[in-house]
Amino acid sequence: MAKQAHKPGIIVVLYSVYVWLVFGLVTLTILIILLPFVIVRWSQMIQRAAIIWARILVGLTGIRLEAENTVALVTTGPVLFLANHQSYLDILALYAILQLRIVWLAKASLFKIPLFGWALRAAGSIPVERGNPVKARQSLYTAAQRIRRGLIVLIFPEGRRGPPDAIAAFKPGAFLLAARAKVPVQPITLHGTWQVFPGLKRAGIPLVFRQYRIRIQVHPVQHRTDLSPAELSQRMFRQIEAPLDRMRLFHEILDC
Repeated sequence: MAKQAHKPGIIVVLYSVYVWLVFGLVTLTILIILLPFVIVRWSQMIQRAAIIWARILVGLTGIRLEAENTVALVTTGPVLFLANHQSYLDILALYAILQLRIVWLAKASLFKIPLFGWALRAAGSIPVERGNPVKARQSLYTAAQRIRRGLIVLIFPEGRRGPPDAIAAFKPGAFLLAARAKVPVQPITLHGTWQVFPGLKRAGIPLVFRQYRIRIQVHPVQHRTDLSPAELSQRMFRQIEAPLDRMRLFHEILDC
């Protein structure tokens, strides 16, 4: 279980102010530079810029990254990536570590943000209307088309940000997509993004950043296409959750 957040100290506050300034300036600068490519929807250029954006932010803010078993990573599509969702930093961390062109399924509200939302759409990302089943199914159909075209599509199957040291129950959409597209599925475990940036509602504290190592673990790709969506969901859940269980047990032992 995550510990209750304490009031941030002066060092954390100063670091957070610095990180917010860096995030704002770097993101705005890159979005302005990309504006011509956003207008013409040059998705490849926008994807490359997203990787550069992530690497610059990681370098300037001192966020520490660690990856395990990247030799198992599928680097070309068609493939469906599945990862647990802890924080708004998940996308940045995955871009910075994997350095791959990825099509994201993201909540529709992000696409309404000026410049940022336009760039998301121009990069080929797919909006998901959580409260509209008809539009949600259409998003999955669009994702299946993108995968069949040889792209890498990434979904957070929890459908929302989960708890910091565990994962929430998976929604069925990602696994219906895998069954429809009949493509390999690559599970990935993220840990540490919540500790770096938990967000206001979940931490009960101001929007602060903390120094913490972000880790990802790449699991063996699942090539079987004969599994039912429910069977695939259970298998992916166990694989993605296992490293979090080990880390939670390790911290519980240290706290004893």
